[in-house]
Amino acid sequence: MSKVLTPTSPEAFALDVLGLAPEQTIPNSVLVQCTTKAGEVEGDDVFVRVPAINLDDSTGFVPEGDDIPEAEPDLSELVLATGKIAVLVRISREQLAQPSVSQVVSNEVKRAVQKKVNWALLQQPAPIGPAVFPPAGLISHAVAAADDIVDNLDPVIDVVASIEALGGSCTNIIAAPDAWASVAKLKDEDTSNRSLIGAGVESAQRTLLSIPVLVTSGMPAGKLLAVDKSKTLSAYGQIKVGRSEHLYFKSDSLALRATLRFGAGFTESGAGVVLTVAEEDDD
Repeated sequence: MSKVLTPTSPEAFALDVLGLAPEQTIPNSVLVQCTTKAGEVEGDDVFVRVPAINLDDSTGFVPEGDDIPEAEPDLSELVLATGKIAVLVRISREQLAQPSVSQVVSNEVKRAVQKKVNWALLQQPAPIGPAVFPPAGLISHAVAAADDIVDNLDPVIDVVASIEALGGSCTNIIAAPDAWASVAKLKDEDTSNRSLIGAGVESAQRTLLSIPVLVTSGMPAGKLLAVDKSKTLSAYGQIKVGRSEHLYFKSDSLALRATLRFGAGFTESGAGVVLTVAEEDDD
Protein backbone atom coordinates (compact mmCIF):
# COMPACT_ATOMS: atom_id res chain seq x y z
CA MET A 1 0.00 0.00 0.00
CA SER A 2 1.41 3.39 -0.97
CA LYS A 3 1.91 6.04 1.69
CA VAL A 4 0.97 9.67 1.39
CA LEU A 5 4.07 11.51 2.57
CA THR A 6 4.79 15.24 2.46
CA PRO A 7 8.08 15.00 0.51
CA THR A 8 6.52 12.89 -2.26
CA SER A 9 3.09 14.59 -2.42
CA PRO A 10 2.03 17.43 -4.73
CA GLU A 11 2.78 20.88 -3.35
CA ALA A 12 -0.92 21.49 -2.69
CA PHE A 13 -0.66 19.01 0.18
CA ALA A 14 2.20 20.89 1.84
CA LEU A 15 1.57 24.54 1.14
CA ASP A 16 4.14 27.13 2.12
CA VAL A 17 1.44 29.80 1.82
CA LEU A 18 -2.28 29.24 2.34
CA GLY A 19 -4.93 31.72 1.21
CA LEU A 20 -7.95 32.13 3.50
CA ALA A 21 -11.09 34.12 2.70
CA PRO A 22 -11.68 36.97 5.20
CA GLU A 23 -15.41 36.21 5.02
CA GLN A 24 -14.65 32.85 6.66
CA THR A 25 -11.63 33.76 8.78
CA ILE A 26 -12.72 37.10 10.27
CA PRO A 27 -16.48 37.15 9.56
CA ASN A 28 -17.25 39.54 12.44
CA SER A 29 -14.85 42.25 11.28
CA VAL A 30 -16.00 45.71 10.20
CA LEU A 31 -14.47 44.99 6.79
CA VAL A 32 -16.80 42.05 6.15
CA GLN A 33 -19.94 43.24 7.95
CA CYS A 34 -20.10 46.93 7.07
CA THR A 35 -18.53 47.33 3.62
CA THR A 36 -19.37 46.13 0.11
CA LYS A 37 -16.50 44.34 -1.61
CA ALA A 38 -15.79 46.02 -4.93
CA GLY A 39 -12.58 44.33 -5.97
CA GLU A 40 -9.70 41.98 -5.24
CA VAL A 41 -6.23 43.28 -4.51
CA GLU A 42 -2.90 41.54 -4.22
CA GLY A 43 0.77 42.26 -4.75
CA ASP A 44 1.68 45.62 -6.28
CA ASP A 45 -1.93 46.49 -7.22
CA VAL A 46 -2.14 48.94 -4.32
CA PHE A 47 -4.88 51.06 -5.91
CA VAL A 48 -8.28 49.79 -6.99
CA ARG A 49 -10.37 51.98 -9.31
CA VAL A 50 -14.12 51.53 -8.96
CA PRO A 51 -16.22 53.09 -11.76
CA ALA A 52 -19.46 54.93 -10.97
CA ILE A 53 -22.25 56.30 -13.16
CA ASN A 54 -25.14 58.62 -12.26
CA LEU A 55 -28.21 58.92 -14.53
CA ASP A 56 -30.45 61.03 -12.26
CA ASP A 57 -30.39 64.11 -14.51
CA SER A 58 -31.10 62.05 -17.66
CA THR A 59 -34.16 60.23 -16.36
CA GLY A 60 -37.60 61.82 -16.69
CA PHE A 61 -41.00 61.99 -18.42
CA VAL A 62 -41.29 61.67 -22.19
CA PRO A 63 -44.50 62.54 -24.11
CA GLU A 64 -46.12 59.72 -26.04
CA GLY A 65 -44.58 59.26 -29.45
CA ASP A 66 -41.58 61.52 -28.76
CA ASP A 67 -38.04 60.30 -29.04
CA ILE A 68 -36.40 59.41 -25.77
CA PRO A 69 -33.43 61.76 -25.38
CA GLU A 70 -30.02 60.15 -25.14
CA ALA A 71 -28.64 60.13 -21.65
CA GLU A 72 -25.67 62.23 -20.68
CA PRO A 73 -24.31 60.14 -17.80
CA ASP A 74 -22.27 61.62 -15.00
CA LEU A 75 -19.19 59.40 -14.92
CA SER A 76 -16.80 59.22 -11.99
CA GLU A 77 -14.61 56.78 -10.11
CA LEU A 78 -13.61 55.92 -6.57
CA VAL A 79 -9.91 55.22 -6.11
CA LEU A 80 -9.32 52.92 -3.15
CA ALA A 81 -5.83 52.99 -1.68
CA THR A 82 -4.95 49.72 0.02
CA GLY A 83 -2.32 48.74 2.56
CA LYS A 84 -1.01 45.48 3.93
CA ILE A 85 -1.02 44.45 7.58
CA ALA A 86 1.21 41.60 8.69
CA VAL A 87 2.23 39.57 11.74
CA LEU A 88 5.22 37.24 12.11
CA VAL A 89 5.48 34.71 14.95
CA ARG A 90 8.61 32.75 15.92
CA ILE A 91 7.91 29.51 17.72
CA SER A 92 10.13 26.54 18.58
CA ARG A 93 9.46 23.18 16.99
CA GLU A 94 9.03 21.60 20.44
CA GLN A 95 6.51 24.20 21.50
CA LEU A 96 4.52 23.83 18.30
CA ALA A 97 4.39 20.08 18.87
CA GLN A 98 2.58 20.50 22.20
CA PRO A 99 -1.12 19.56 22.22
CA SER A 100 -3.44 22.38 21.13
CA VAL A 101 -0.60 24.93 20.71
CA SER A 102 -1.09 25.11 16.96
CA GLN A 103 -4.79 25.92 17.45
CA VAL A 104 -4.02 28.47 20.16
CA VAL A 105 -1.56 30.28 17.88
CA SER A 106 -3.98 30.13 14.95
CA ASN A 107 -6.81 31.62 17.04
CA GLU A 108 -4.56 34.40 18.30
CA VAL A 109 -3.43 35.28 14.77
CA LYS A 110 -7.08 35.53 13.68
CA ARG A 111 -7.94 37.69 16.69
CA ALA A 112 -4.97 39.99 16.18
CA VAL A 113 -5.65 40.37 12.45
CA GLN A 114 -9.31 41.21 13.03
CA LYS A 115 -8.46 43.74 15.75
CA LYS A 116 -5.89 45.49 13.58
CA VAL A 117 -8.17 45.45 10.53
CA ASN A 118 -10.97 47.06 12.52
CA TRP A 119 -8.69 49.78 13.89
CA ALA A 120 -6.96 50.56 10.60
CA LEU A 121 -10.16 50.46 8.55
CA LEU A 122 -11.82 52.92 10.91
CA GLN A 123 -9.24 55.31 12.33
CA GLN A 124 -5.93 55.03 10.52
CA PRO A 125 -4.82 58.70 10.18
CA ALA A 126 -4.64 60.12 6.68
CA PRO A 127 -1.05 60.14 5.36
CA ILE A 128 0.68 63.50 5.01
CA GLY A 129 1.54 64.27 1.38
CA PRO A 130 3.33 63.29 -0.70
CA ALA A 131 2.92 59.99 1.18
CA VAL A 132 -0.15 57.95 0.23
CA PHE A 133 0.26 55.01 2.62
CA PRO A 134 -0.98 53.66 4.95
CA PRO A 135 -4.44 54.46 3.55
CA ALA A 136 -6.72 56.65 5.65
CA GLY A 137 -9.50 55.01 7.64
CA LEU A 138 -13.20 55.58 7.06
CA ILE A 139 -13.46 58.18 9.82
CA SER A 140 -11.09 60.43 7.88
CA HIS A 141 -13.51 60.32 4.93
CA ALA A 142 -16.72 60.67 6.98
CA VAL A 143 -18.50 63.90 7.86
CA ALA A 144 -19.30 64.98 11.41
CA ALA A 145 -22.84 65.06 12.72
CA ALA A 146 -24.24 68.51 13.48
CA ASP A 147 -25.15 67.62 17.07
CA ASP A 148 -23.75 65.37 19.79
CA ILE A 149 -25.80 62.69 21.53
CA VAL A 150 -26.60 64.12 24.97
CA ASP A 151 -29.82 62.82 26.50
CA ASN A 152 -31.85 61.56 23.52
CA LEU A 153 -31.48 59.91 20.14
CA ASP A 154 -32.52 62.90 18.02
CA PRO A 155 -28.98 63.34 16.56
CA VAL A 156 -29.06 59.71 15.39
CA ILE A 157 -32.42 60.28 13.71
CA ASP A 158 -31.02 63.34 11.93
CA VAL A 159 -27.97 61.42 10.70
CA VAL A 160 -30.09 58.57 9.36
CA ALA A 161 -32.25 61.12 7.54
CA SER A 162 -29.18 62.82 6.04
CA ILE A 163 -27.92 59.50 4.64
CA GLU A 164 -31.37 58.68 3.26
CA ALA A 165 -31.52 62.13 1.63
CA LEU A 166 -28.63 61.01 -0.60
CA GLY A 167 -30.85 58.28 -2.01
CA GLY A 168 -29.46 55.49 0.14
CA SER A 169 -30.15 54.08 3.57
CA CYS A 170 -28.28 53.81 6.85
CA THR A 171 -27.50 50.10 7.07
CA ASN A 172 -24.94 49.88 9.88
CA ILE A 173 -23.82 51.77 12.98
CA ILE A 174 -20.32 51.09 14.30
CA ALA A 175 -19.79 52.05 17.95
CA ALA A 176 -16.97 52.27 20.45
CA PRO A 177 -17.71 50.19 23.58
CA ASP A 178 -18.06 53.25 25.83
CA ALA A 179 -20.22 55.06 23.28
CA TRP A 180 -22.60 52.11 23.07
CA ALA A 181 -22.70 51.86 26.86
CA SER A 182 -23.60 55.55 27.15
CA VAL A 183 -26.36 55.25 24.55
CA ALA A 184 -27.71 52.09 26.17
CA LYS A 185 -27.96 53.92 29.53
CA LEU A 186 -30.11 56.75 28.17
CA LYS A 187 -33.46 56.71 30.00
CA ASP A 188 -36.86 57.55 28.59
CA GLU A 189 -37.60 59.71 31.66
CA ASP A 190 -35.46 61.35 34.35
CA THR A 191 -37.05 59.23 37.07
CA SER A 192 -37.22 55.99 35.09
CA ASN A 193 -34.86 53.02 34.76
CA ARG A 194 -36.25 52.14 31.35
CA SER A 195 -33.66 52.45 28.61
CA LEU A 196 -34.51 54.30 25.42
CA ILE A 197 -33.32 51.27 23.46
CA GLY A 198 -34.14 48.43 25.86
CA ALA A 199 -36.59 47.54 28.58
CA GLY A 200 -35.88 47.30 32.29
CA VAL A 201 -33.04 45.03 33.34
CA GLU A 202 -32.96 43.12 30.05
CA SER A 203 -29.85 43.62 27.92
CA ALA A 204 -30.69 45.90 25.04
CA GLN A 205 -30.45 44.34 21.61
CA ARG A 206 -27.65 45.99 19.70
CA THR A 207 -29.73 48.06 17.31
CA LEU A 208 -30.52 51.75 17.05
CA LEU A 209 -33.71 52.68 15.21
CA SER A 210 -33.75 49.02 14.05
CA ILE A 211 -30.28 49.51 12.49
CA PRO A 212 -27.69 46.85 13.47
CA VAL A 213 -24.92 48.12 15.75
CA LEU A 214 -21.43 46.63 15.65
CA VAL A 215 -19.45 47.38 18.82
CA THR A 216 -15.68 47.37 18.39
CA SER A 217 -12.61 48.70 20.17
CA GLY A 218 -11.46 49.81 16.72
CA MET A 219 -13.64 52.92 17.06
CA PRO A 220 -12.31 55.98 18.92
CA ALA A 221 -13.72 56.43 22.42
CA GLY A 222 -17.09 58.14 22.56
CA LYS A 223 -17.75 57.83 18.82
CA LEU A 224 -20.26 56.13 16.55
CA LEU A 225 -20.09 55.85 12.76
CA ALA A 226 -23.27 55.52 10.71
CA VAL A 227 -22.75 54.18 7.18
CA ASP A 228 -24.58 53.17 4.05
CA LYS A 229 -23.02 49.79 3.25
CA SER A 230 -23.90 50.02 -0.44
CA LYS A 231 -21.82 53.23 -0.66
CA THR A 232 -19.01 52.00 1.59
CA LEU A 233 -16.83 50.11 -0.85
CA SER A 234 -13.80 48.00 -0.04
CA ALA A 235 -11.12 46.03 -1.82
CA TYR A 236 -9.27 43.19 -0.18
CA GLY A 237 -7.53 39.94 -0.97
CA GLN A 238 -7.13 36.72 0.95
CA ILE A 239 -5.50 36.37 4.33
CA LYS A 240 -2.20 34.79 3.37
CA VAL A 241 -0.92 32.42 6.03
CA GLY A 242 2.62 31.14 5.55
CA ARG A 243 4.92 28.77 7.42
CA SER A 244 8.68 28.47 7.05
CA GLU A 245 11.20 26.09 8.55
CA HIS A 246 14.15 27.98 7.03
CA LEU A 247 14.14 31.48 8.55
CA TYR A 248 15.07 30.28 12.04
CA PHE A 249 16.78 27.07 10.90
CA LYS A 250 19.76 27.30 13.28
CA SER A 251 17.51 27.56 16.35
CA ASP A 252 15.16 24.74 15.31
CA SER A 253 12.26 27.19 15.26
CA LEU A 254 9.51 27.89 12.76
CA ALA A 255 8.14 31.15 11.41
CA LEU A 256 4.39 31.67 11.10
CA ARG A 257 3.20 34.66 9.07
CA ALA A 258 -0.16 36.21 8.20
CA THR A 259 -0.80 39.13 5.82
CA LEU A 260 -3.86 40.91 4.45
CA ARG A 261 -4.08 43.81 2.00
CA PHE A 262 -7.24 45.95 2.12
CA GLY A 263 -8.69 49.43 1.78
CA ALA A 264 -12.09 51.14 1.81
CA GLY A 265 -13.83 54.43 1.10
CA PHE A 266 -17.17 56.12 0.45
CA THR A 267 -18.57 56.65 -3.03
CA GLU A 268 -20.28 59.85 -1.93
CA SER A 269 -19.65 62.48 0.72
CA GLY A 270 -22.13 62.02 3.53
CA ALA A 271 -22.46 58.24 3.12
CA GLY A 272 -20.60 57.96 6.42
CA VAL A 273 -21.33 60.22 9.40
CA VAL A 274 -19.51 60.32 12.75
CA LEU A 275 -21.52 60.92 15.92
CA THR A 276 -20.09 61.91 19.29
CA VAL A 277 -21.58 60.92 22.64
CA ALA A 278 -21.28 63.92 24.95
CA GLU A 279 -19.43 63.34 28.19
CA GLU A 280 -21.59 63.27 31.30
CA ASP A 281 -21.59 66.38 33.44
CA ASP A 282 -20.22 65.62 36.92
CA ASP A 283 -22.32 68.39 38.47
